[in-house]
Amino acid sequence: MEQAVECHLQLEQFDEAKGLAKQIESEPVSVICQMRILKAQGSSKELVEQFRDYDFSGWGDDRKGEAYLLRGNAAYFGRGDSEELAALAKRDFDEVLAYAVTLASEEVVKRRIASYLEQL
Repeated sequence: MEQAVECHLQLEQFDEAKGLAKQIESEPVSVICQMRILKAQGSSKELVEQFRDYDFSGWGDDRKGEAYLLRGNAAYFGRGDSEELAALAKRDFDEVLAYAVTLASEEVVKRRIASYLEQL
């Protein structure tokens, strides 16, 4: 069903994507799909508000890494003058870096996040 959500996103059929995402039984997959939908809609503020206090730590490395990156990006780009959002972005990016060791694109991820952190 995750791929079906992605297809609906590509077609900008957000309501259909949301409906499917909420039906996914795997919590990490369902939450990440919901986060991807909000990102695709340009709803960084809503993504942060909805998932600000969400604990991804019990998930597998690939899923929690993506969740931290999605939330960190939303907080980073929506931070404005908010020190709280800047701190959330930094915390999430630090979490991603902790798991980046297992990613094939480790250097790409590290460079992107390092450039974000320099601007905080």
